[in-house]
Amino acid sequence: MSLISVVLKNTPDEWDNPPVYDTSYILVEVKDYTNEYRNISSNFNLRIRKISRVQNPFQYGRFMLRKEMLGVYCETIAFHGVHRNDLQTALKHTCDYRRYTLPFEDVYDKHPVFHSTFSSLLEQVNRYQDNTHNLCVLIISRITSPIKTQCDYYIKYVVEFA
Repeated sequence: MSLISVVLKNTPDEWDNPPVYDTSYILVEVKDYTNEYRNISSNFNLRIRKISRVQNPFQYGRFMLRKEMLGVYCETIAFHGVHRNDLQTALKHTCDYRRYTLPFEDVYDKHPVFHSTFSSLLEQVNRYQDNTHNLCVLIISRITSPIKTQCDYYIKYVVEFA
């Protein structure tokens, strides 16, 4: 049995079952009438244009293996902002700040910062930007220990604003 087949049998309950993963991740739009949407949107005080669930079994599998290796089973949610044009890069490369090319990089002082609340992220972004038009927020699930590698977190959702 392959490792990916084990991961796919143990994905989060809210994940859809695509016939095949022909890319490292897929985005599934979260419908606004669902509990999943309401739970996510409750973190934000801005008008949301779209929420997408990120289904990346490779990133999720690394995260689960890392938790097992560390013996850490508690997770927490964090928020990371990227410029809209860097969204695909962030998703493909697990928030590798060195690959970002557009604003918000100054906000993070050349390393990815995960905020414990959206208001904390927004406060920092507003120091550098006049609006949130180009901001995409990645909701991250991370281990509660200090982050040392990209295996210590995975991207759960993308929130885009109107």
